[in-house]
Amino acid sequence: MYKKTLLALSLAAAAAFIPGCGGGGDDSGGTPSTPAATGNAEGLWKGTSSSNRTLTGLVLDDGSYYVFYSAVGVSAVPGGVIQGSSSASGGTFSSGNGIDFSVENQPPRPVSVAASYIAKTQFNGTVTYSGPPAQTVSFTSAYSSDYDNAASLAALEGRYVGVVHTLSSASTVAVPVNIDGHGALTSSDPLLGCTFSGSVSPRSHGNVFNVTLTFGAAPCPLPGQKLTGILYFDSAGGTLYLAAPTAARDDLALFVGKRS
Repeated sequence: MYKKTLLALSLAAAAAFIPGCGGGGDDSGGTPSTPAATGNAEGLWKGTSSSNRTLTGLVLDDGSYYVFYSAVGVSAVPGGVIQGSSSASGGTFSSGNGIDFSVENQPPRPVSVAASYIAKTQFNGTVTYSGPPAQTVSFTSAYSSDYDNAASLAALEGRYVGVVHTLSSASTVAVPVNIDGHGALTSSDPLLGCTFSGSVSPRSHGNVFNVTLTFGAAPCPLPGQKLTGILYFDSAGGTLYLAAPTAARDDLALFVGKRS
């Protein structure tokens, strides 16, 4: 069955999160894509938060961002995703419309993000929840050069196993997500009798894919809804991160799975 939020990427409950990123500088090889313009915040950022969560954050060339965060102290267990749009210039990053989609029994929560960055080096800041309860969480992160590789469907093709999460349903059952060399995505939950399908296409900037998903009829979560979002495959760790919010940004599909 599907748990709250699909759709794997990398901010206690939603309030305990943070967006951020850290780690950094890993290079899994591949063909370089167009590098981020000097001075902007675009890229893949890996790090940790002051709430002891592991972060995998993506700031895209259009200013949108997705920060996958783990459960507290358990990097392999998804905690949720912070998603929004941003502006960045001269080493200052800001976002006033972020939403924290927690899969830890929390409703979506508005957040603002303020950070300082050095392009392709470091990205550090705070995530502020207006409440209730009001809270500020800090984060540090480092740039990952995996973003500089071109997104490749041939490299992505495969079978990935993990739990599909949405905020409107709960499940702990791992299911396979299959992606073929043409970008077709399919998955089914044999226990619930639910399926979803979609398509994946490389973005023109960075090692990131656009993704669309459509859930089947009830008892599927988000029955019949079409979602759009992003997908990132960490080839070094064999981990797929997928997040796709609804158009109203009141729910989200999250999947963090391992290649099998």
